[in-house]
Amino acid sequence: MKYRTCVPVAERTPEAASRQLDLALGASDYAELRLDYIAPSRVAEALELAAGRLGRTVCTLRPRSEGGRFAGTEEARLRLLEEAAGFDPFLLDVEYSALSSRRGLARRLGGARLLVSWHDFGGTPGAAALAGRRKRMSRFGGLAKMACMARSTADAARMLGIYGGRDRRLVAFAMGDPGRISRILCMHLGSPFTYASLSRPTAPGQMSVAEVAALGGAVAP
Repeated sequence: MKYRTCVPVAERTPEAASRQLDLALGASDYAELRLDYIAPSRVAEALELAAGRLGRTVCTLRPRSEGGRFAGTEEARLRLLEEAAGFDPFLLDVEYSALSSRRGLARRLGGARLLVSWHDFGGTPGAAALAGRRKRMSRFGGLAKMACMARSTADAARMLGIYGGRDRRLVAFAMGDPGRISRILCMHLGSPFTYASLSRPTAPGQMSVAEVAALGGAVAP
């Protein structure tokens, strides 16, 4: 099978992000534009420079509380997400915590195609807790992304158990070295893509596009 990849673009300026976005989309099926790495005052500029390529791009503005770089207020972050939604990206990554705590947020984002995300950097919950989380996330529609830190291969296997069959609206894998193989196996269970880097990883255990290609199907840069 062809392994589809999504390459994170984590640059500090709109100009550098635009250049890296070209490289990412040249080497991968999709890219993730990490807007939280860019100063809030320049996010609009970054979106303007990326316009025309956002049809294959996930836009993410991750707050520090969720492992990202955005340090402003939540209301300021949501305004920037609204602005990003107006550019009609392939997917708009919005944290489950934000959607579940702010009623009507999905409508506020103007019908953008959502990637409802949830991360646990402390470990991997039990199977029942993971299944319950997946069910609650599904209420917001769109795709769901679930990623937990694995301390063992058993943790990685438990993450993959969320699928319960082929679930094409779920991107779920384990972070960390014990979870590396789950980033590949998730696609055999229905995940539409996996995250991979061009050079330096942006998350623990993340493979490069070349490594994913070596495991089958994708075209390496």
